[in-house]
Amino acid sequence: MESGPGSDGGGVGSIVWVRRRNGSWWPGKILGPEELPSSHLMSPRTGTPVKLLGREDASVDWYNLEKSKRVKAFRCGEFDDCIERAESSQGMPPKKREKYARREDAILHALELEKELLKKQGKFDRPSYAKGVKILQPRVRR
Repeated sequence: MESGPGSDGGGVGSIVWVRRRNGSWWPGKILGPEELPSSHLMSPRTGTPVKLLGREDASVDWYNLEKSKRVKAFRCGEFDDCIERAESSQGMPPKKREKYARREDAILHALELEKELLKKQGKFDRPSYAKGVKILQPRVRR
Protein backbone atom coordinates (compact mmCIF):
# COMPACT_ATOMS: atom_id res chain seq x y z
CA MET A 1 0.00 0.00 0.00
CA GLU A 2 1.26 3.42 -0.86
CA SER A 3 1.29 5.71 2.14
CA GLY A 4 1.68 9.39 2.72
CA PRO A 5 1.21 12.12 5.29
CA GLY A 6 -1.24 11.06 7.96
CA SER A 7 -0.95 7.39 7.08
CA ASP A 8 -1.68 5.17 10.04
CA GLY A 9 0.00 2.01 8.83
CA GLY A 10 -2.90 0.24 7.15
CA GLY A 11 -4.09 -1.88 10.08
CA VAL A 12 -7.60 -3.13 10.80
CA GLY A 13 -10.05 -0.23 10.86
CA SER A 14 -7.85 2.03 8.73
CA ILE A 15 -9.48 4.08 6.00
CA VAL A 16 -7.93 3.73 2.54
CA TRP A 17 -8.51 4.56 -1.12
CA VAL A 18 -9.11 1.55 -3.37
CA ARG A 19 -8.89 1.58 -7.17
CA ARG A 20 -11.97 -0.19 -8.46
CA ARG A 21 -12.12 -2.33 -11.58
CA ASN A 22 -13.50 0.63 -13.58
CA GLY A 23 -10.40 2.67 -12.67
CA SER A 24 -12.06 5.05 -10.20
CA TRP A 25 -10.69 5.49 -6.67
CA TRP A 26 -13.15 4.91 -3.82
CA PRO A 27 -12.84 5.11 -0.02
CA GLY A 28 -12.81 1.81 1.85
CA LYS A 29 -12.22 0.39 5.32
CA ILE A 30 -9.82 -2.43 6.19
CA LEU A 31 -11.87 -5.10 7.95
CA GLY A 32 -10.95 -7.44 10.75
CA PRO A 33 -12.18 -11.05 10.86
CA GLU A 34 -15.01 -10.15 13.27
CA GLU A 35 -16.39 -7.60 10.77
CA LEU A 36 -16.55 -9.97 7.81
CA PRO A 37 -19.93 -11.22 6.64
CA SER A 38 -20.28 -14.96 7.32
CA SER A 39 -20.16 -15.63 3.56
CA HIS A 40 -16.55 -14.33 3.51
CA LEU A 41 -15.20 -16.08 6.62
CA MET A 42 -14.11 -19.22 4.81
CA SER A 43 -13.01 -17.40 1.67
CA PRO A 44 -10.17 -19.08 -0.20
CA ARG A 45 -8.81 -15.63 -1.08
CA THR A 46 -5.57 -14.40 0.38
CA GLY A 47 -4.84 -10.87 1.45
CA THR A 48 -6.69 -8.32 3.52
CA PRO A 49 -10.43 -7.60 3.21
CA VAL A 50 -11.43 -4.02 2.37
CA LYS A 51 -15.07 -2.91 2.32
CA LEU A 52 -16.08 -0.06 0.03
CA LEU A 53 -17.79 2.74 1.96
CA GLY A 54 -21.01 4.59 1.24
CA ARG A 55 -23.45 1.65 1.30
CA GLU A 56 -24.24 -0.95 3.93
CA ASP A 57 -24.42 -3.68 1.29
CA ALA A 58 -21.12 -2.70 -0.34
CA SER A 59 -18.80 -5.38 -1.62
CA VAL A 60 -15.70 -6.64 0.14
CA ASP A 61 -12.55 -7.03 -1.95
CA TRP A 62 -9.26 -8.62 -0.92
CA TYR A 63 -5.84 -6.98 -1.39
CA ASN A 64 -2.22 -7.71 -0.61
CA LEU A 65 -1.60 -4.38 1.14
CA GLU A 66 2.20 -4.70 1.03
CA LYS A 67 2.33 -5.11 -2.77
CA SER A 68 -0.85 -3.60 -4.17
CA LYS A 69 -0.77 -0.35 -6.10
CA ARG A 70 -4.57 -0.36 -5.98
CA VAL A 71 -4.71 0.67 -2.30
CA LYS A 72 -3.48 3.98 -0.86
CA ALA A 73 -3.70 5.59 2.57
CA PHE A 74 -6.75 7.83 2.91
CA ARG A 75 -4.55 10.83 3.75
CA CYS A 76 -1.91 10.14 1.08
CA GLY A 77 -2.32 13.70 -0.23
CA GLU A 78 -3.45 12.64 -3.69
CA PHE A 79 -7.18 12.95 -2.97
CA ASP A 80 -7.26 16.04 -0.76
CA ASP A 81 -9.32 17.98 -3.34
CA CYS A 82 -11.96 15.20 -3.36
CA ILE A 83 -12.11 15.27 0.44
CA GLU A 84 -12.46 19.08 0.47
CA ARG A 85 -15.24 18.95 -2.16
CA ALA A 86 -17.13 16.35 -0.13
CA GLU A 87 -16.79 18.40 3.07
CA SER A 88 -18.01 21.55 1.32
CA SER A 89 -21.00 19.71 -0.18
CA GLN A 90 -22.40 18.92 3.27
CA GLY A 91 -24.37 22.16 3.43
CA MET A 92 -25.76 21.96 -0.10
CA PRO A 93 -29.29 20.81 -0.85
CA PRO A 94 -29.31 17.24 -2.27
CA LYS A 95 -30.34 18.41 -5.77
CA LYS A 96 -27.19 20.48 -6.22
CA ARG A 97 -24.87 17.68 -5.13
CA GLU A 98 -26.52 14.72 -6.87
CA LYS A 99 -23.82 14.52 -9.52
CA TYR A 100 -21.26 13.42 -6.89
CA ALA A 101 -23.61 12.13 -4.19
CA ARG A 102 -22.47 8.53 -3.99
CA ARG A 103 -18.71 9.16 -3.97
CA GLU A 104 -18.97 12.23 -1.77
CA ASP A 105 -21.25 10.40 0.65
CA ALA A 106 -18.66 7.61 0.80
CA ILE A 107 -15.93 10.18 1.52
CA LEU A 108 -18.04 11.73 4.28
CA HIS A 109 -18.55 8.25 5.74
CA ALA A 110 -14.77 7.74 5.59
CA LEU A 111 -14.22 11.03 7.43
CA GLU A 112 -16.64 9.96 10.18
CA LEU A 113 -14.85 6.62 10.59
CA GLU A 114 -11.46 8.36 10.57
CA LYS A 115 -12.65 10.69 13.34
CA GLU A 116 -13.84 7.72 15.44
CA LEU A 117 -10.54 5.89 14.90
CA LEU A 118 -8.51 8.94 15.92
CA LYS A 119 -10.64 9.41 19.05
CA LYS A 120 -10.03 5.77 20.04
CA GLN A 121 -6.29 6.30 19.55
CA GLY A 122 -6.39 9.53 21.57
CA LYS A 123 -5.17 11.55 18.59
CA PHE A 124 -8.22 13.64 17.84
CA ASP A 125 -6.93 17.02 18.97
CA ARG A 126 -6.57 17.98 15.30
CA PRO A 127 -6.89 15.99 12.06
CA SER A 128 -3.71 14.16 11.07
CA TYR A 129 -3.37 16.22 7.91
CA ALA A 130 -3.27 19.41 10.00
CA LYS A 131 -0.41 18.30 12.26
CA GLY A 132 2.37 20.84 12.16
CA VAL A 133 0.05 23.64 11.02
CA LYS A 134 0.44 26.65 13.24
CA ILE A 135 -2.81 27.80 14.82
CA LEU A 136 -3.01 31.57 14.99
CA GLN A 137 -4.39 33.01 18.19
CA PRO A 138 -6.42 36.23 18.01
CA ARG A 139 -4.66 39.34 19.25
CA VAL A 140 -6.03 41.04 22.30
CA ARG A 141 -6.01 44.81 22.00
CA ARG A 142 -5.36 46.82 25.11
